[in-house]
Amino acid sequence: MFKKFLGKNLEVAEKSGNETQQVDMVGVVAVLSQHVGELSDFMGGKRKFKDHAHHNPKDLADAVIDGVVAITQIRREIGR
Repeated sequence: MFKKFLGKNLEVAEKSGNETQQVDMVGVVAVLSQHVGELSDFMGGKRKFKDHAHHNPKDLADAVIDGVVAITQIRREIGR
């Protein structure tokens, strides 16, 4: 589901945004993809917090929220 969300927003940036907006969107989507993957690993039991204390789930969740806000702002700038 989240991959679809990220893909759709990349598509919007590619078709509608200027070069800066496209680069911004790609950066946000790349970071979000990484964080969502790590959160999925935590939730699925593939990753243990004690093994990755520098990436705690709370910080990852906060980063995902920040990324969604950033995507929303870029889409507003694009007008879509």
